[in-house]
Order: sequence, then structure tokens, then C-alpha cells
Amino acid sequence: MFRITLPLVLAASLMAAPASSQPPVGEDGPVVAELVSRAYGGPPWWTVSDADTTVYILGSPGSVPRGVNFDRTILDKRLTGAHGLILGPNYRQPPPMQLRSAYDRLIRMVAKNSKTDLEPSLPPALRARFAAARQKIGQPETRYGGLTPGLAGMALAGDAMVALQATAPPGPPMTPVDQIVVQAARKKRVRVSTAITYDGFWKALPDLEKPGTACLEAMLDSLEDMKVTPPGVIAEGERALRAWAEGDAMPFLDFLRANPPARFGMHRHRSRKGAVNLILSSRPCINALPAYAREQANPAADQAAAIKRALGKKGHAVAVVGLGTLTSQGGVLDQLRREGFTIVTPSGAS
Repeated sequence: MFRITLPLVLAASLMAAPASSQPPVGEDGPVVAELVSRAYGGPPWWTVSDADTTVYILGSPGSVPRGVNFDRTILDKRLTGAHGLILGPNYRQPPPMQLRSAYDRLIRMVAKNSKTDLEPSLPPALRARFAAARQKIGQPETRYGGLTPGLAGMALAGDAMVALQATAPPGPPMTPVDQIVVQAARKKRVRVSTAITYDGFWKALPDLEKPGTACLEAMLDSLEDMKVTPPGVIAEGERALRAWAEGDAMPFLDFLRANPPARFGMHRHRSRKGAVNLILSSRPCINALPAYAREQANPAADQAAAIKRALGKKGHAVAVVGLGTLTSQGGVLDQLRREGFTIVTPSGAS
């Protein structure tokens, strides 16, 4: 389901994300209740430790409205003397010429297309759905006529999201939690690293030209339910973020379960030759890109591995992990406790 939800507009700002910076697309499992407890005196922190090392983990909602302030005393204390700060996955910026070449090829296929091959090749019911979706956002048949079904679905979804953004009311200004933590770390001269670097979507671009309708069908399912989040839901999300700032993570986790964000990467590229917008939002689309699917298979495991490496060095370190990835079944904390590391929840119970 595509929904302009608070996790997207307010907490992640994904629709303005650069082409080389996508969020993980894996789905978080159910929350492990015993790993979540109420903290006081600021946002919730978890600790993971072995005999001689502790990693303090800040559970992050992504971003917070600029009017939502939180006590940074604990953050400053834990950064003091830390041997490192670990952030979530990084998406490698490809060489500019290489990226430009790949996207220019897509632009030639999309923005300057004059073909009408796609729709006649689709089964009648699917053809009707696709035509209705593109007509709804005022796009001609030639916009997607020379594409494979999967790429056409991604391009149509990207164009639809751009069109919806143009009519959606703006959300409140947001500040990424990572940005706040990095600024504090730099003041204390703490080394900043990322859990892992992914090559990102751009290397999978050739796979988009492969045949198959599963991705297109999944995209149309999402587009047919696309809507702007009601004001009441946005207000609920803001309340959940304020609760997080005061140490209570569960309202935000409950909000995510009730309003699951569409896990997508929005890729926008413009040049003198035209523009292309692409969205990945469903497992069928990810599975159409084998290299990308392998890379995104288990970001929680990649982040847990980075924390384990930090535990191999004496002293202490700090990490920032998304709340869903941190506390879910099979998530970062769940994996680490299964390996025998000591976990202390925000309330102090292990």
C-alpha cells in the first residue's frame, strides 16, 4: 500500500531522498515485548555488553519534528570517551559519470520515448488497470511504451508519487536523529562509521529491463490504494514521537504496526534529456533485481554484525538503530541476545 504516512513524510523524508540513498526494504518482524520498556529522562537507550565492552544503542524513529526537543544529557555522556559511533547502512555514491550514464539510458527509455509497445502486450485486465493508472496522473501511453512491465510499474509509481506530492499538504519541518547524534559526536571527536556500505540500487538498473509482470501487478495494487494520510493520523504520529522523546518507545512502535510505511526507495534523476522517477515498494519488485535483493536481504543482521565488531574492542561505543529493526523478532537485539550478549533495556531490566 502506498500511503503518505508520517513515517514517510515526517520521520524519514524518503520522497526527497537522493537517487543513491535508499532505505532498507526488508520488513521488520513483530516487536519482542520483553525488549521494550519505558525509559525516563530522555529518549530510550539499550545496552549490549560482554566482559569488557558496552555498546549503547539509541533506538531511533528516523526523524523528529523540529518542535520536538529531547534531553541530550545521556547522549553527551555516552559519547564522552566512546571509541566510535555506528550509524545504519550507507548507500555508496557511484562514480558520477557511471551513474549519469545509467540514468541517461533510463531517461532515453522513459522521458523521450515514442513507442506504444507495452500496453498491447499485456493481458486485457492488466492492460486496463495500467491504462487507468497512467491516465489518472495524465501520462501518455508513450511515456512507458518502450519499457518492460516491471520497469514501467516502477516508473508509473514514481510519477504517481510525484503527482500526489504536488497536491499533498506539507508536513512539519523534520530533523533526522542521525544528524543530531553525528553533530554531537563530532564535537567530542568521536569517530563516525556506518554499519555497512551497500552498492545501492544503481548497480541493479540493468535488471529492470527483464520481462515479467509480477512487479507491475504489485505496483498497481499499491497505486490503487494510494492516499494522503489523514490529519488525525499525522497528529497521532506526532504524539508518538513526543512520547519517544520522553523515553517511551512503544507508542511509536504501535503506530508503525497500525500504519506500516511503504518500504521504498524513491529515485529521481533529471537531466537536459528529461526526467525519470522510480519507486521500489514491494517484494515482487525487489525480487526482480537479484543483486539488490541479496544486498537488502537482512539489514538487521548487518547492523548486528557491526555492533559485534565494536564489542571486540575494549571500552564503549554508541550506535543508532531504527526502532523497528532494533526491537523486532529477528531484529538487532534479538539476534545479539541469542548469541549470548547481555541486553539491558531502557528501564534497566536485562
